[in-house]
Amino acid sequence: YESVKAGQPRNKYLLLSFYLIFLATGIHLIPFLVFFPIYAFVFYVERRYIKDVLLWLLGAFQVVFFALTFLLPAAAYWPALIVIAMILLAGIYLPVSNPTKYYNGRFFWAGIFLVVIGMSSELYLPVRSRVLDQLYKQPDVAERYYAGENIAPRINECDPGESFAAFNSVLHRSQYGPAKLIPRQTQDATGFSVIEGYFWQMALFVRYLSWQPVPEFANNLLRSAILALFYLFGIWGLVELFRRERKIFFLTILIMFMLSFAMVGYLNLKFSPSDTNPRHHPQEVRERDYFFHTGHTYFGMLVGIGFFGVLQSLKRGRHARFIEIAGLSGFLVFSVVPLAGNFVVNNRRGDFIPKDYAYNMLISCQDNSVVFTNGDNDTFPLWFAQEVLGLKRRVVNANLSLINTNWYIRQLKDWGVPISFTERVINRLEPFMTKDRRVVWVKDIMIRNILATNAGIRLTEQDYTISQREFAERYLKNYRGRMPIYFASTVSQENYDGFRPYLRLEGLVYRVVGDSSDPTYAVDVVKTRNFFYKTYRYTGIFDPSQQALVSRIIDDFERRKAEGEFYDHALYKDDNTRRLYTNYAAGLASLGVVLRDRGDLQGTADAWRFALLFEPYQNVYFAFNLGVLFAQMGMSDSAHTYLSQIETQDPAMILQIGSVFANSGLFDRAIEYFQRAIGINPRFSQAYSALV
Repeated sequence: YESVKAGQPRNKYLLLSFYLIFLATGIHLIPFLVFFPIYAFVFYVERRYIKDVLLWLLGAFQVVFFALTFLLPAAAYWPALIVIAMILLAGIYLPVSNPTKYYNGRFFWAGIFLVVIGMSSELYLPVRSRVLDQLYKQPDVAERYYAGENIAPRINECDPGESFAAFNSVLHRSQYGPAKLIPRQTQDATGFSVIEGYFWQMALFVRYLSWQPVPEFANNLLRSAILALFYLFGIWGLVELFRRERKIFFLTILIMFMLSFAMVGYLNLKFSPSDTNPRHHPQEVRERDYFFHTGHTYFGMLVGIGFFGVLQSLKRGRHARFIEIAGLSGFLVFSVVPLAGNFVVNNRRGDFIPKDYAYNMLISCQDNSVVFTNGDNDTFPLWFAQEVLGLKRRVVNANLSLINTNWYIRQLKDWGVPISFTERVINRLEPFMTKDRRVVWVKDIMIRNILATNAGIRLTEQDYTISQREFAERYLKNYRGRMPIYFASTVSQENYDGFRPYLRLEGLVYRVVGDSSDPTYAVDVVKTRNFFYKTYRYTGIFDPSQQALVSRIIDDFERRKAEGEFYDHALYKDDNTRRLYTNYAAGLASLGVVLRDRGDLQGTADAWRFALLFEPYQNVYFAFNLGVLFAQMGMSDSAHTYLSQIETQDPAMILQIGSVFANSGLFDRAIEYFQRAIGINPRFSQAYSALV
């Protein structure tokens, strides 16, 4: 733009922009969003370019080439290729037919060359995939890998080196299905209109933007003041741009539109997982603020421009020097606030919780076994532990999200997972619906096939359509497999609910066993207790204030603390982390139930008190049951300590707490709780009966 204003256009910068946009597709597709603002800006700045046919053709080539590579369905491939061929032929014919009119042929072909060279970064995928595939076919590599040598990761995601079709499928993200703009995902369970659904998605964008200067947990008054300045400076930045340089303002507005309104429309996200409105479902599995960081960065520039404009306006007075120093000092403080406010949230120092979780999960499994995991949070840590740390590489991690894809099933079979399907059958597997309208997913098919093949059982077609309970009664009773098979405790229960009588809890995993039992008591007490108290590592989980109790429960606490497992500072734990280690609390809850019914009340108290330290979302469950337990043991003060922690406005729960005190002879406290229940609901007859 500056070169155009000087009368000497330097279009090499435009070529550099095109190259960087297509090079960046090897990382993410977001940079292409500035493609349309760039072209609009070029035509706005230099009106004569509007008549430049070759520039239009270059733009058309980029759009079609990008769409063909990443977006278009298979049915549109040939039409897109024909359009590209016609553009290239025109790029040859027009400069030859009329060199004077179409003088920028070199620019056109340089643009084509740079776009193709930039896009060539994607070729890393099939090259790496092919090398990896050939590497693990060498006879000695598997044993070297199992011995712990860091050769290369076994996982060959999507296997893009298998064929051009596989490579093309990766570029199009085919395993995730096509993007859908309508209906909005915020309409599914809410009944909102398209406009309402889009409104809530934009509200989420604004919420994520508001996280940048100051986190939500900050003081409300302080946060409100900072956000007010943040948005005022941002809006004034637009005003300042409009006043000083309208063409740059035009470019900025277009880019901000593409990175906010257009991007929200394309992504079509669900509600935030931290949205407290009970009506707002479904929710994303994690916060998606990282999708919008580019837009946040541009808004940050506007904040800086806005402050500059305000400062320049104030400096016109008599005390210009003082105003400049005071303003810059104030803005320096304002700039430090996001760093200070967000440092705790983003600091990863000492955060080994995912690493230890992977260690604990893998150490729960025997060698030469298969463990089914659920999604990203319980799979990537395990891959890290196996591929980087060399831990338990003979345990095959079978992810139930990826197992819906044929490439992953083929790789599982290569790694030694018992699968009877041939490659031809694997490539043709797809979900189907049973006569009673149940959807059977590929993961359901594979779970049954692996279980059966592991025990030398050949299933019929009907065996894949019967219910889980019927399948379990038919094939899991007296189950004897050549490899141990586990379900991680993070796996959604819908994947194994009917198998529960034949699963036994061993720490963080459920092992498939042949003995039928009540799921409530299906716990290997010895293994689970040893795992939690002797084997598992808990680096950084517990605050120093909690370590007195931990030291009484965990074996060799002092030695482990000396080795650096228990810090003298507390780590920040986000919702993802808390959900991850809440699984410890769930395992300890089951252990406590079995110990209680065996009469080991002290063992139960230890398990449940330990579980509470993991800050489970169901802490009311633990606090209430611990209160009941200590009341039974005659320890009324301890019972009151835990029961008083329960904050609830549910009169039924309050009645239960009062009943515990009544049964323990603590009548004053019982009366207090019964009266509180009546105060909440004067028509609650059970509370009156208890009070009488």
